[in-house]
Amino acid sequence: MYLQLGLQAKDVITALIGLAALITSITSLWAGYLKKARLRFTLPGQLGLSYSKDMQLIIIAEIAASNVGARPGVITQMGLKLTREGEEPISLTWREILVTENIAEKGQPRKVWTSFAGFSSPVVIPKYDAKQINAGFWSPEKPLLNPGTYRLRLSASQADRKKLLSSDERSIEFSQAALDVLSKYTVADQTGIRKTRLDMFFEDETYKSDLSKFRGSQ
Repeated sequence: MYLQLGLQAKDVITALIGLAALITSITSLWAGYLKKARLRFTLPGQLGLSYSKDMQLIIIAEIAASNVGARPGVITQMGLKLTREGEEPISLTWREILVTENIAEKGQPRKVWTSFAGFSSPVVIPKYDAKQINAGFWSPEKPLLNPGTYRLRLSASQADRKKLLSSDERSIEFSQAALDVLSKYTVADQTGIRKTRLDMFFEDETYKSDLSKFRGSQ
């Protein structure tokens, strides 16, 4: 009787060990190969704003995109939306990919220049990886911006999903001085070249304008 009980206990322990190993194998298989792509997006700490020659608002943002899934994910589109109660929302569509480089001569202070690198196109994010996308978002026409605080929302589309992906949202504050700088100094020339921009930095939970490089010009 004791022998039979011993054998039964041993069999149960062996079966449990085998089951645990099977569960571990299935979990590893799912996490390593079967888990669908899951993309996440984050707004950067700095934005660059300017106007096109046709007075379309352009927002340059280096979007951080990460994939926590076991399959590659494909970003097909991104967009920004500015909203404030009582006003029509302003939608901006991802239209271009940009490249930022230091164009200062050797030994000179760093001078950052952002230039056009290509039109927006699907971006592949490998499994368990991340990418920085230096994106240019354009409004369809000249927007009506007023002094005050807006909400800036980032949204994106993934190739195998119908619904928009969860997005990042932050506050952005426009002073009258910032709006004046934006319309007076950042408009592209007739060839479309944008020579300067209004930089906005995220601090105290809000994007705020840096007008230091325009002092003395206003």
